[in-house]
Parts: sequence; structure tokens; C-alpha cells
Amino acid sequence: MYLSSDSQLKSMRWIVLAVMILLLPVATAAHGGKPEIIYEKSFESIPKSGIKNGIREQGIVERKDIGHRPPITENETKNQMRHQPPIPIREEDRVRIMEEIKNKIIIQKENREISKEKRGTFEKSLQQRFEDYHNYRKLYQKMGLQSEEGFQYAKRYVFHGAYAIIDFLKLIKTDLETLNIDETTKQKINKTIDEIIQTLEAKIEKINQSYTIEEFRDAVGDLSSYWKSVRNDVKIYAELIVVAKLDDLIKRAEIIGLNLNSEVDLSEYFKHLDNAKIFLTNATEKISNGMDAREDIQIAREEIRRAFEILREIYKETQPFFGNETGQLWVEINGTAMVSGSAIIHIKGNATVEVSPLDAVVTAVGFKKSDGVLTGDGNLVIKGNVNVNATGDFCMFVKGVADVYLEGKGEYKVRPVFEEEFGEFQLSGNETIVLGGKRL
Repeated sequence: MYLSSDSQLKSMRWIVLAVMILLLPVATAAHGGKPEIIYEKSFESIPKSGIKNGIREQGIVERKDIGHRPPITENETKNQMRHQPPIPIREEDRVRIMEEIKNKIIIQKENREISKEKRGTFEKSLQQRFEDYHNYRKLYQKMGLQSEEGFQYAKRYVFHGAYAIIDFLKLIKTDLETLNIDETTKQKINKTIDEIIQTLEAKIEKINQSYTIEEFRDAVGDLSSYWKSVRNDVKIYAELIVVAKLDDLIKRAEIIGLNLNSEVDLSEYFKHLDNAKIFLTNATEKISNGMDAREDIQIAREEIRRAFEILREIYKETQPFFGNETGQLWVEINGTAMVSGSAIIHIKGNATVEVSPLDAVVTAVGFKKSDGVLTGDGNLVIKGNVNVNATGDFCMFVKGVADVYLEGKGEYKVRPVFEEEFGEFQLSGNETIVLGGKRL
């Protein structure tokens, strides 16, 4: 009896092929590096029943979680402008905060290296599983299920196919470790995946312990039925990781764009990035509602690609300003951000902003000034030795030597000094950050 006439074993073959489809490259780095293997496509559909397990409510990459602040009233604006920022910071405190940030980034870097090594191990194991799966499948087809030798080959064939799924689940867990997602969400997803792995291993063991063709078929049928009951949840996790990684790529692209000279026309560049954000938001909604999101993900990838094409042309004409004594901060926030120091500050989004001194260099598009306060939805570039108080739902990039206070909800990436790597953190509450060397 061959695979084509054995429906249960054919189902196992389909399982492994589905896993193979999931392993596709998503994006390359702006400098044209090798694509990283992450997940793009998955199985047939997603049931809405899986949404209440925390995916939609936790919002892995759902930008709605960052919030859309209602219009700010005049009284609210006046009260916010009266709030005195807890900055600038005393030099001894700056040194302490700087070391704390550096230590957190070091820990993140070490964890990323560990995750990278684990990912490499699981990828190699997955590749070996696929090779063994195909080899034993050929042997099983040649010998047939009725012979003892063919029966053993069939068991090994199913064994390696099922463990390919387990290796894939471990890859999802590894990717979760490196994504800037809140710990509660990670723990819930990891718990679900651990339960799936544990159940799969128990059913694989039942297959190994089968001694007759009937026992074997029953065990394989049990495994296949269980996988069908959980595969849609796995698809949700896999596709949301794709969206989360693309979302992170967009944020890194924004940092690059905001780091360029303000004289450079970046309207088309940011237009493509904003379009990509819209399609990723649509993809998240579709995934959460059991709809096919592959087209939205593909369009988002194309928008990112176009943005990087524009960036390459810009880099031919200009170079971003760096300095060994400067730090950099990118933050996406619904709340308040205060900056004090010598810096270039780029605010993009819906915000109410107060800048001092009044003669600071300010370039505004989409903002109106009234009584010394800038209000609007657009782009704002501020340069010099300044104090800035911004409130709203916006993205901000700061480069220079400055003290920053954040209060609200969102996420941020920080490079305290230029020779350090960026650290990536969630924001829920308040955070004080220092950038660059000693303040003048």
C-alpha cells in the first residue's frame, strides 16, 4: 500500500508541506543583505474562536494599541504646558541613568545572540527533519506498509514529519524572544505553543509504540485530527510574527529617514512607509478575523521596498550627521515627551508642542502656531539648545546631547551614545533617558 492510497499518511505529508510553505523570506536589509527566514504563508483559514485567546486583545502589532488620542482641549493644553519637566538632569544622575540604559542594551544584545544561536540550531534540525522525512517516505513507498521493513519506514517517515512541525513551533518561540512585544503577550503565546508541543510529542510516542497497521493508522489519525484542531492558532502566531517583523523594519526605516538632514525632501519616502503601516494594520485585522492577509502583507513589503529605493538615491546626495558624543532616540508614543538639550528633534504625527527659547530654529509642515504653542498633524523639525514639550499621538526622533522624559504608552529605541547599539523597549508609564556625552 502506497502513500497515495493511504489517506492518513497523505495527511501527514500535507502537514509537512504546509510547514515548508511557511518558511519564506520576508525582507532584506536596506543595504541588500541576505533575507532572514521568517514566516509568511500558512494553512487554510483562521477561526474567530482563536481571537479571544489574547491575540487581538493583546495586540502584538496592532497599532490601535498605541492609541488614537482624542482632540486636545484648550484647557488641557494649558495645563500640560504648565507641567514642569523633570529635566534637565544633574550630571551625576545622567551618568547613572546612562549606565543603566547601557546595561539594559547589553542584556538585550546577549539575549539576541542566544536567540540567534538557538534559531540556527532549530533551522538545522528542521532541514534535517525534512531530509529524513523525504528519504523515509521514498523507502516506505518502495516497500509498502504490509512488510515489516516498510512498516518501520512509515513510522520513521511520520516521526520526522511531526517533529518538523515541533521544530517550526520552536522557531516561532525563538522569534518571539527577539520581538519588542510585552511580556504578558509572549508568555501567553509561549504557554499555548508549549502545550501544543507537549501534546504532539505524546501522540508521536503513541505512533512509535504501535505494533500493528491498525494501531499505527489509529495513532496517525489521532495526530492528524489534533493538528487540524490547532493549526489555525499556529497560523495566527506565524502571520502576526511576519507583521511584527515588517512593522519593526518600518520603524528602523523611520529612524533612518528622521536622521537625515531636514533640507532633504523625504515626503515620498515617508509616504511609502505610511502606506506600509496602513496595509500592515489591515493585515492584522484580517488575520484576527480569520481572513487571508497575504495580499496586504505583500503590498506592505512592496511599499517598504519602494521607500528603500528612494533612500538609496538620497544617500547618493547626502549623508546623515553623526558624532561620537551624540545619542539617538526614536519613540512612538501616545502621551507626553519632553526634551532638554542640544539636539535635532523631529516630530511626526498629531501633537501639541511647546518650544523654548522662542527664537529656536523650527521648521513646521502641518502645524499652526498660537500663543507660542504649535498644534497640528504633520512634521516638525527643531534644532538647537532647546526645551521641547510635546503631547499627543506621534513619532519622535531625537539626535544630540539631551535629557528626555517620556510618559504614556508606546515603544522606543535608544542609542545612548553613537558607538552603542540600539536598545528596544516597551513604554507603559514613564521613562527618563539621557543621550550623548556630558551636557554643556
